[in-house]
Amino acid sequence: MWLIIILGTLVLLVCWLLVAPVELEIDTIHAQAAVHWISIGSVRVWYEEEWWFSIQVFFFHKTMPFSQMKKGPKKATATLENGKQKKKLKTKSILKKVTQVIGSLQITEWRLAIDSGEYNLNARLYPLNFLSWTAGHLFINFQGNNYLVAKLRAQPWKIALAFIK
Repeated sequence: MWLIIILGTLVLLVCWLLVAPVELEIDTIHAQAAVHWISIGSVRVWYEEEWWFSIQVFFFHKTMPFSQMKKGPKKATATLENGKQKKKLKTKSILKKVTQVIGSLQITEWRLAIDSGEYNLNARLYPLNFLSWTAGHLFINFQGNNYLVAKLRAQPWKIALAFIK
């Protein structure tokens, strides 16, 4: 009886971890980035006269500047028994996996402002502001504003499935 309850609880916990959405926020206006695993925890990095790091998992919360983080010792490269180094993964397979994982993400919000610094190039790019799929999201300007605000959402099971394919 207890074994069934414990196994059932573990299965529910794993399902909860796979279904709980993950959000990635990037905001270059305020120099911050954050990853939120809804109902589990979050990690945030921001700049406020120096770079800060904050992590929160369930009830644990820690905030500190990057300057206080300790660096660990360098690890030696792995070698096989005969003294040869392990083969590196092929670049094509890594790029394929990365594109599949990126394809599993859902963009919930994005704003991009671009000023190239050249009036001629800005003038050529300016009509992009009025395309139907970029209206309200892309801002080609002549005022020196350059920023990116993006919010991406993903489900861990979709990321795992894209990585396995």
